[in-house]
Amino acid sequence: MKPGSQQSQMPLQQALASHQAGKIEQAKSLYKKILLTQPRQAEVLRLLGTAEYQLGNLEDCVKYLSKSVSILPAQPETQFNLGAALDKLGRFEEAITHYNRAIALKPGYAEAYYNRGNVLNELGRTQDAAESFEKATTFKPNYAKAYYNLGIALRKLERAEEALEKYNKAIAVKPDYADAYYNKGNALIDLYRLQEALESFSKAIELKPDYVDAYFNRGSTLLEMRRLDEALTTYDKVLELKPDHAEAHYNRASIYMLLKRLPDAFSAYERAWALDPDADGLLGDFLYAQRQLAKWDGAGDQAAEQMELIACNPKVSGPFTILSMLDDPELHRKVSEHHTTTRYPASSIAPPITPYPRRDKIRVGYFSSDFGNHPVTHLLAGVLEHHDKSRFEISAFAFGSERQDPWRKRVVDAADRFLNLGNMPMDEIAKQARDLEIDIAIDLNGYTTEARTRIFAQRAAPIQASYIGFIGTMGAPYIDYLIADRIGIPESHRRFYSEKVVYLDTFQSNDDKQQVSTRAFTRNEAGLPENAFVFCSFNNAYKITPQVYDTWMRILKRVPDSVLWLYAANPLTIDNLKREAEKRGIPGSRLVFAERLPLEEHLARQKMADLFLDTSPYNAGATASNALRVGLPVLTRKGEAFVARMGASLLHAVGMPELVAESEEEYESLAVELATNPGKHEALKAKLAGNLPASKLFDTQRFTRNLEAAYVTMYERSQNGLSPDHIDVSGVW
Repeated sequence: MKPGSQQSQMPLQQALASHQAGKIEQAKSLYKKILLTQPRQAEVLRLLGTAEYQLGNLEDCVKYLSKSVSILPAQPETQFNLGAALDKLGRFEEAITHYNRAIALKPGYAEAYYNRGNVLNELGRTQDAAESFEKATTFKPNYAKAYYNLGIALRKLERAEEALEKYNKAIAVKPDYADAYYNKGNALIDLYRLQEALESFSKAIELKPDYVDAYFNRGSTLLEMRRLDEALTTYDKVLELKPDHAEAHYNRASIYMLLKRLPDAFSAYERAWALDPDADGLLGDFLYAQRQLAKWDGAGDQAAEQMELIACNPKVSGPFTILSMLDDPELHRKVSEHHTTTRYPASSIAPPITPYPRRDKIRVGYFSSDFGNHPVTHLLAGVLEHHDKSRFEISAFAFGSERQDPWRKRVVDAADRFLNLGNMPMDEIAKQARDLEIDIAIDLNGYTTEARTRIFAQRAAPIQASYIGFIGTMGAPYIDYLIADRIGIPESHRRFYSEKVVYLDTFQSNDDKQQVSTRAFTRNEAGLPENAFVFCSFNNAYKITPQVYDTWMRILKRVPDSVLWLYAANPLTIDNLKREAEKRGIPGSRLVFAERLPLEEHLARQKMADLFLDTSPYNAGATASNALRVGLPVLTRKGEAFVARMGASLLHAVGMPELVAESEEEYESLAVELATNPGKHEALKAKLAGNLPASKLFDTQRFTRNLEAAYVTMYERSQNGLSPDHIDVSGVW
């Protein structure tokens, strides 16, 4: 507010002189003296209201300005000032009334349109706010703040392209507008134009070197682009400026996990947790890091209240991490749905694609970051080679880190088309798939580390399905099918999965070309005792829960001189597992740790073990079928979720249902019985060996024909205008 022009009366001139000199209290006193004799002086009431506003006395300001407009209502500036005071007091509807009156009196009043837009925004009336800001820029084309706020409103309305245009106009008017560059970067992220977003955040930082939010979003963009070292450096700057920035600590932890720097990740998660325990996904990721390190004491305690927190508040865990924590498929769906709606709200999802014209060959696209020496490729390479190329055209969309190894070469050779996409923006990958008119898109990542979910939100194909990489529901409206079997997802459990379920003979593909090394391993060179019963579990450490470990240690107690053969990639994990064993009364020496070997050699050395102990609730997948392939019996406990029933599915597929326990007690008892009853153990091994040649688990050609039958059914439904529905092709091959 500004005081009005001087009047001819001496007392008013004195008051105005004081006001203009910044002597607000003195001016206020003089205005009040004038009003004692002339109480209906509208201009003096306006000036007194202005003085009260400047002194922070908003209620008195409203009182005097209200009197002024009641006497002289046709003053747009007074109406505007009264609206501003009411706005400050949070009396938003009244403020709008007076801004509207100011505009009615002065139709080109850009400042009134601008302020009204801010109030409408506070009331959540974003569309009306955008229209008001637009009016402000119409009447004042160089109004940088109005362009800026219009951009913010349009971005809220998820009109990112238009928001970007407004930020650019704000910058054209005010080239040093750091906030406009920052929000321009946010709009570019919405549009997945990451390199441009990076440049915009960098410009904001150049203009405002202590701009914490710009540094943070720059770091997040670099993380999304997998420029991990640069992202870390940027988050370091965030924490230099604001040491208690919880999200920066959290994202640093995520980078350390990608870099496999587990102790650093744990420390960063711990700091983030201390600052903001309610952050989306944080608790789950923190517990996952603890599991990777087998750090179960102190800050890493798997306390019941933490599990209860996840159960009550699905947002605090991500979809992948929840699988290894709680065997609750209903909760898994809630977590996945929260994740997908947070990342990809309905307005950001592309509409379904109309089926392409019928062709002789169905075009199938497999999408993965794991085409290389990775369990997904170990399982799928043979399927790609066995596809019937007279009926199917196969494309492999490879993104993420470059891999050059024999496994990747098999995929390249097997596919009709191999697209090496690196870190290409996901929208462009989806467009490539559409340009190639892919009929069926198969997501092999799901919500695993290198997930590219946006490809499917942007629609890569008319039919989209999830398979093998993520053993759970995506909770996403754009994933039509989940490929499984009837043991993994019984009909009674289908409500826990947002997708329609495709029932195959067995959910897991395998590779009939998988070689087993002829190297003759000895127990001595592996550090295993020659005559002891050897239990083993080669699952990743995050699958080993304290509850599973309790059971294993009880088994070791009940089977004297037996040992447990494990795999752990991190020395700290090994130390912690030994310490946890000793806490449970088992010497650390009874744990033996295997080094990483090429798959062919790992398969061969497993023959030295006697019984594979599965984990729960996240069962072994490829790890279990690797054991079964070489005749090593696998003992599993069947749970409720798909991921907790993988072991049961695999054992049924090799005709060994007697190794599926229904409870923890049965699991423990059966492990002890097999270890202490040599006859029964040998009989089981003999049965498994006899079953393997005819097992459907390792019949890649049969599996491929079964999978192709599912693809044909999906395709025909789509071609006939039918919505996705549950499909059962078990027994069809």
